[in-house]
Amino acid sequence: MTDQSTDLDPQALKAARQRRGMTQEQLAQRIECTKDTVSRWERGVAKVRPRFRNRLCDALSVAWSKLSKAPAESDEARDRLFGRVPIRASIRTHGRTALKLVALRYGIPEHQVLELAPLLFFVLAERSLMARSQRLSEIESAFEELDANVSKSLAHLGPVVMARSISADDALTNEEKSVSQRDVFGHLIDWTAQDEGPFVYFIRELTEDLPDGLEKLESYDGTTVDDYRFAGENLRQLVGEGTNATPDELVEQIWRGDLDLGECIGKKARLSEEDYHHWLDGASNEAAAESRRRWQEHLDLFIDSASSGEDQNEGQS
Repeated sequence: MTDQSTDLDPQALKAARQRRGMTQEQLAQRIECTKDTVSRWERGVAKVRPRFRNRLCDALSVAWSKLSKAPAESDEARDRLFGRVPIRASIRTHGRTALKLVALRYGIPEHQVLELAPLLFFVLAERSLMARSQRLSEIESAFEELDANVSKSLAHLGPVVMARSISADDALTNEEKSVSQRDVFGHLIDWTAQDEGPFVYFIRELTEDLPDGLEKLESYDGTTVDDYRFAGENLRQLVGEGTNATPDELVEQIWRGDLDLGECIGKKARLSEEDYHHWLDGASNEAAAESRRRWQEHLDLFIDSASSGEDQNEGQS
């Protein structure tokens, strides 16, 4: 009796590979087989051995039911089998693009990036707190050294020089309290003279020397990172160019979520170069029109809210 659980749909495998922007050789390297083996699978002249089945699913970030011709187990059943659980969360569009870009850049499934995210945030947060604690110690040591030098060399000025401002002492006290309570974003600190918090500064320091680092990092309220852009050259290579749309315009539209990165990669793999340029120009024009429409909606909503507030104030007066 034939084991239908390993019957592969060759076209489904090829489409999944192309959606990931991978060549046959790259897929073969990921799952530790030969390029010829992948080619034979996609031509339907060889079956997938059981030991390669899970590797294919992980490399392509798809359930076996999406690659198989056989009556497939449900995605939920497969998730339970591999100890995976669904999560209910919404993320900003640039975060979704970043997730796909990281997965493609380093050749790993998106779910592995998500699974590692809590660990990586933990490491960053603790490193940030350690750095702040170390700097507090350095400041305290510097003050102690200053006090000793002043008392020794300028005894008549010592009390004046050593009487540091109350606001400075309060700032250091608040920083010490913030670090002790693992206040990563610095909510306990009064930073009226600053535009960004300690975690944002820490991220900037870490990314200064990256060869293909952050092109943009913004924190609108001074705490967490609200918006970012990175690996722009990598993204341009994945998307390609249109005839009229500039690479920078395309990249920004993708980060904003007006263009879907996965769809661009899929179209690029399936269409001829000329047809892809034509499609990309059209998609970019539609994205620009949609962006303008949303902006107008936000503007109208803001105007309506402002007008409503003025009417209420006039009624109260």
